[in-house]
Amino acid sequence: MTGPGKREKRRAILAAAVRWPLAGGLALLAARLVAWATAGGPLDPAEKCVNQGLCRGCRALGACRSPQAELFRQETSGRLGDAPERRRS
Repeated sequence: MTGPGKREKRRAILAAAVRWPLAGGLALLAARLVAWATAGGPLDPAEKCVNQGLCRGCRALGACRSPQAELFRQETSGRLGDAPERRRS
């Protein structure tokens, strides 16, 4: 038979087995909410890359909110439509 001490120890282990995954889930949820708030909200689920991640020449670049598109716009500000010059051999 199990004594009262073992039963209490078993309850503590089960409570910890439930408590720690819940705490981890809450921490992940909080981190996700903080990331969402600092990024300006989630991307629209219907907004998917229409050009396979290639920003140059994309028709949706002006309205795209992906981090890659924002970085591309910053790097190419003022020369967005310019194509690189090719060397003639």
